[in-house]
Amino acid sequence: MKLKISKPLKTALKIILSVSALIFVFSKIHYGDVIDLIKQSDPFFLVLAVACFAFSKFIAAIRLRSYLLAIGIPIGHDNNLRLYLLGMFYNLFLPGGIGGDGYKLYLLNRKFDVKTRTIFWAIFFDRLNGVLLLFILACVLSFFLSFTDNYKPFIGLLIPISLMLYYLVVHFIFPYFKAISIKVTLQSLIVQLLQIATAWAILKGIGINNLETGYLFIFLISSIVSMLPFTIGGIGSREIAFLYGAQWMGLDINASVAIGLMFYLVIAFVSFFGIYYSIYSRKVYIEPNLKAT
Repeated sequence: MKLKISKPLKTALKIILSVSALIFVFSKIHYGDVIDLIKQSDPFFLVLAVACFAFSKFIAAIRLRSYLLAIGIPIGHDNNLRLYLLGMFYNLFLPGGIGGDGYKLYLLNRKFDVKTRTIFWAIFFDRLNGVLLLFILACVLSFFLSFTDNYKPFIGLLIPISLMLYYLVVHFIFPYFKAISIKVTLQSLIVQLLQIATAWAILKGIGINNLETGYLFIFLISSIVSMLPFTIGGIGSREIAFLYGAQWMGLDINASVAIGLMFYLVIAFVSFFGIYYSIYSRKVYIEPNLKAT
């Protein structure tokens, strides 16, 4: 018999896991030092971090629109951006309900004559393509880290293998994404480079001027871990990844956890602007745009 977990219980479990993870992380560090790092950070680099992250989400919204156009949903740029920002807000601040991706699926299915399953795969591949580039960039950064010396030939093979597997799946199972494969992959590359720039700005903001590659590598791994649907908006799981990554690589664990927390605050700050479209939902006009190309 299949065990069915109610949405309120799922939300409660996510909150418990997030809080438990944070308690565990803070039990392993000097939280006063972490707070001091955040409080003393350079405002210029924090503004730069927010700008880089906001621009990365702008490009990510364009990538999602590429997938939607590919399945016959002619949504305009403005409408897509509004929906994307609203989805960011729901994903982070209202995780217990339908969620951002679920809301996009519901609204697009209601407004357009496209199968629910097809829309689901468009949204799924939008996420998957981003994870693919996170993985590839993590592999690239690992070449500049000494602990991977014995594994570099294997890591080098992982990059073409992952790309080949992705494109084989698209070619044979989801052919309607073939025409946009190169375009969305380049868009994902821009998105992830901008998020690396966000992490770099945070590094500089808290005064870290050496071993940046190690911290950025952990950041990429933590970004993949935070996408697992076990915590609220990745809070907790990201910090766990930063904690163990820093211990493994001999980095400053206080600075590493501070980076994770500050990145979450950047996400929360940008995502919070989606509350406007949550309050004024009628401003999210999801209607066919015949000029959309």
